[in-house]
Amino acid sequence: MLQNSEHDFAGTADEWERRVFLNAAYFRVHRFYGQGQHDSCDASTFEDAIRTVGSARCAMPNARLTIYAVTASGRFTLLAESRWAEYLGMVQEAA
Repeated sequence: MLQNSEHDFAGTADEWERRVFLNAAYFRVHRFYGQGQHDSCDASTFEDAIRTVGSARCAMPNARLTIYAVTASGRFTLLAESRWAEYLGMVQEAA
């Protein structure tokens, strides 16, 4: 069973990542356009972060886009794009 705290490091890296995701205060979207060119913006929900990524992909198809879950305490984790659908499912289950 997962503990709710992102400060609990017992268990697997996957469990800790889930805790950070579930405790995220916001999601930071990083956009990398090329060598030395990047920016970021914050989204209050994971769904908003996904929409931001979608808009950026339409405008800048060659940009590299990442999403980080960030907790109120400042802990963060990079959310692997291969698992974004899984994270969306977690959000929908929690609603």
